[in-house]
Amino acid sequence: MNTEMLKQPTLDAIHQLGQMLKEDSRAATFLTAEHDYVTSPALNRLLAEYNANQAALAAEYGKGEEMDKEVISAIENRLNELYDGITGDASYDAYVRAKEDYDAMMETVVTELQYAITGERPCTHDCSTCGGCH
Repeated sequence: MNTEMLKQPTLDAIHQLGQMLKEDSRAATFLTAEHDYVTSPALNRLLAEYNANQAALAAEYGKGEEMDKEVISAIENRLNELYDGITGDASYDAYVRAKEDYDAMMETVVTELQYAITGERPCTHDCSTCGGCH
């Protein structure tokens, strides 16, 4: 990224805003949940096996007419089991919830920044959220 395109006062303001956002509990919760998600040995094993099974399924489908439908069915069943294990993992669940909260916060930040620059809020196509269309 080329920060030379921004003047120093703008960069300073961005860094100050970034520090304020970093201190928000949603950011801290997200960073902790992300760390736990990435470093979970159990979840990493499930993800590795899931990816290996995805590759095996793609290889089997790649055989065209020679593909074995029983093998495909077995792999798909295992993928479903692995998926349930991944999405049922506590660290995965915490990560997804924290990321949703963090992303919503960041979307609000971007929206407010756009409003500060343009004086207009983006159209939500829900007329109750604004004074009307232009």
